[in-house]
Amino acid sequence: MKEPAEATSAGPVASSGEASYIVQIDPVDPLLFGDNRPARAGIDHVVRDKDPSPLVFHGAIGAYVQTACGGAWPEGVLGKPHGDILDAPADGSTAELLGYCYADPSGRLWFPKPLHFRCTRSARGWPPLAHDLILPRANEPGDEATSCPLALVLDAPPIKDEEESAMLVSARILARILRGFAGPRAPLNSNEALGLTDVYAREPRPGVGIDNRIGRADEGILFVRPYRRFKRADPDPALTALGYGFTAWFRCRAPLELVHTVGDVGFLGGDRMRARLSFRLMEGMSALEDMKEEVANAVAGTRGLLAYLLTPMIWDGAWPKLDKRGPIAASIGRAQYASGWNAPHGHPRPLHVLVPAGSVFFYEWPNGRPDPEIVRKGWLSSVSQRGACAGFGRVLVGVWR
Repeated sequence: MKEPAEATSAGPVASSGEASYIVQIDPVDPLLFGDNRPARAGIDHVVRDKDPSPLVFHGAIGAYVQTACGGAWPEGVLGKPHGDILDAPADGSTAELLGYCYADPSGRLWFPKPLHFRCTRSARGWPPLAHDLILPRANEPGDEATSCPLALVLDAPPIKDEEESAMLVSARILARILRGFAGPRAPLNSNEALGLTDVYAREPRPGVGIDNRIGRADEGILFVRPYRRFKRADPDPALTALGYGFTAWFRCRAPLELVHTVGDVGFLGGDRMRARLSFRLMEGMSALEDMKEEVANAVAGTRGLLAYLLTPMIWDGAWPKLDKRGPIAASIGRAQYASGWNAPHGHPRPLHVLVPAGSVFFYEWPNGRPDPEIVRKGWLSSVSQRGACAGFGRVLVGVWR
C-alpha cells in the first residue's frame, strides 16, 4: 500500500475550496496525556498513563495554524470559533480532524489492532501469531443469556496462549483484516506488528505540590506523573522524522498561508511539551486512499460491513449507525475516559466515556447486496454523536465474511 504522494509545503491561499493536509507530529519532549485536573496539588487524585484523545490533536494542530497565520483567529482557514468544539457540526464550516495513528521513523503507519482479530503468543513471546477473526453468529438453542441488546453475538472457541496486550498493526495487515481475512496462522514480523513498548517508554517524572496562592512549593507534597518518551530514530540522513510519533489528517476550510515562521514547533499534551509539526498537502487524494479501494474492490461475496474505530468514539448510549443502519454485533474494548480543558470558557470539560480505538461494529448489507460505494462513502466518516469535528468516532469501513 502506498502513502499519499509527497506534496509541497503550504502555499498561498486559494480563492476558495477546502484543503486537506497530512500532519506529521514528531515529539521533541516526553509527552504527558492526562485529564483536566492539575497534578501539582499532589493530593487530588492519582494521575495514570492514558492514551491521547482526539481533542489533543485537534487543539494542537489548530493552535499551531493560528500562530503560523499571524496570531489572530484565521476564520477563513479554521472557521468560526465555537464555545465547545464538541458541539461543532462536521459540515465543512469548521476545520476537522479526520483521524490519526502512530508513525515510525520511516513514515510507515501503525494502527490499533482490530479487536475481533485474535493472535496467540509465540514460543519466544513476541512477535505474536495471527490466529483468526471472531465473527457474528445467530443465537442458538442452549446459548447462555446475554445482556447485549444487539441481534447477534461474537463467539469463537477459546484459544490457548492468546496475546491480549495492546498491539499495533501495519497498514498492510489492517487492509487485509478490513477485507475480511485473518491471514495464515503464522508469526507477524516486525514490519507487521508492534508492541507499544516498541514505540515509547513510560517515564515517571516527580514533581512537588504548589500553593497556588503564593506560587511556592507546598511542604511535604510530592507526586509522580506518567510521561511517554517516544523512541528516537537511528541517525540516517534519509529520514526526516525524529523518531516514532503520529500522523494526523486535518481538513481546513481553505489552503494554508503560513505568514509567520514558528520553527515548526507546537505543543502537544499536558505541560505544553514540544512536538515538531510538518504539513503536506493532499492533492486530490483522500487519506488512506489505496486501502479504501482495496476494501471497496473486495466486497463481492461478503456477509456484511464493519466499522473499525480509527479514533475513540464518545459513548452517549446510542449505537453508531453506518449508512443509516444500526449494528448487529460489536467487539468493544474497555471504556476509556476523556475530559480536557475548554479554553474559550476557561473551565474543565465534563468527563466523557469513550469507546476505544480498535473497536469494531458489524452491520448487514442493505437488502443483502454488497455495495462498494457504502465503503467509499463511510471511509473516515464519524459515527460519534458528539465531537465529530474534533475527530471523535472516525471509522475505516471494512467487510466480514
